[in-house]
Amino acid sequence: MALTDLGAVLLLGAWLERRSRRVAGEAVAIGAVASALVLVVLLPGLERYRGASGIASALFVAVALDLGAGTASRAAQRTAIAALVLFTAKVAFEGATGRALFAGPLPGEIPTIPPVHAAGGLAGALAWGLGRRRGAGA
Repeated sequence: MALTDLGAVLLLGAWLERRSRRVAGEAVAIGAVASALVLVVLLPGLERYRGASGIASALFVAVALDLGAGTASRAAQRTAIAALVLFTAKVAFEGATGRALFAGPLPGEIPTIPPVHAAGGLAGALAWGLGRRRGAGA
């Protein structure tokens, strides 16, 4: 799970940073804050949280939005829409089942917290939208 999160953060972060360092940084920062708020508000008794899936989700959504809006290619736009629809379906599946879709069964006491993924996705959309409003770039 940790390697999956780390790999996603590194790959998506690197891709987005090439497009806009500011949007990449904001996606990470807003994703981290949104994840922490979800944990504090929804699970105040949670003693340990492991993972960076909220940040990975923020970067994933920001990359998908950037891909869809940043090109005239219909194929890229369709890919971006499909990615966003599949992300939404993933979060819904995890919310309904309480199981992580890609990480498989997590060991021991490690809970799957789908609202963190949803908050991360919204954070990524917010970061991308702010960057778009400013004209993105370095």
